[in-house]
Formats: sequence, structure tokens, C-alpha cells
Amino acid sequence: MGSGLFIIDAIVIAIIILPFVLFIYGSNKKQRQLKKALKAEATKQNCTLTRVDAQSNFAIGLDIKTNILFFHKTINGVVQSQSVDLKTIEVCDVNKATRRVKDGAKTNEVIDKVLLTFSPSAGQPRIDLEFFNSLTETGLSGELDMARKWQADVTRLLETILLSRSEHYKEALNLS
Repeated sequence: MGSGLFIIDAIVIAIIILPFVLFIYGSNKKQRQLKKALKAEATKQNCTLTRVDAQSNFAIGLDIKTNILFFHKTINGVVQSQSVDLKTIEVCDVNKATRRVKDGAKTNEVIDKVLLTFSPSAGQPRIDLEFFNSLTETGLSGELDMARKWQADVTRLLETILLSRSEHYKEALNLS
């Protein structure tokens, strides 16, 4: 009788835990596929990603040697890939589009979009990488935090690039 209860308990526990295990495995598999696709895009441009992050339906990576940032997103089977040459960028910002929703007496702010925006030198169009869009995704799951993290990292890299440009400029003036 004791072994029968043990078997029933084991089956019940397995039924409860199995969906969580499958969900985590599926999520990790999707992130590995996104990272693999991003690395393939970088390889096409003779780049090697030194840093890669993946979120729900996108991956972002950076090649420190060439200062090129790569972005790969899949929405409903549609693939969007972009690369950004950071040597041509002056500013990187996080933009979020919000709207106010009234719920009884309360007014809540709802995020509709999260973008990582790159502003190049004058005359060049702005580049937006869409981390989240409420029209195609159900809810935020760390996209805003990831955008802020990448904005901080890219801003530090842009400062380094600007510093190296000014040093090269000073060297050129001294050589003349």
C-alpha cells in the first residue's frame, strides 16, 4: 500500500512539474535559435559577436572590433535583421511610447513600444530597433530593462569611439 501511494504521489508531482520544465526548455531553445540566427547575420558581414543577449523574440549583439551592433527579431514568422555601424552614430537613447488608460478612478500608463534609437550624424536617418510592440506582443517581459542596459553600454562605447576620433585628429594636426 505504501509503494502504491508513493507511485501516485510521484505521478502527480511529475504532472505538476512537467509543464514548467517544458516551458523553460522551449524558451531556452528559442533563445538559442535567435542567438544562432544573429551570429549568422554577423558572420555574413565578416564580424564576430563578442556580446550577445536574447529576449522573448529578439536577439542583439555587438562586435567590439568593428563597432557594429546587430539586431535580429522574429514576429509571427517574419524575420527582421538590422546592423548599426556605431562609428557613424552620435547618440543612443531608449524611447518608449506610452498611453494613459483610465480604469475607474485610476489612470494607468501603458507602454505600447520600446525602441532603442540611434541618432547618426546630421543628414542621416534615425535608426530604431523595436524591442517591444504591444500590437504584436502580449506583454513586457524585460524588454525595457534590456533596452536600458544596451543603451548604457552603447553610450560608453560611443564615448570611447569619440575619444579615439579626437586623438586621431590631434595626431593628424601634429603631423602637419
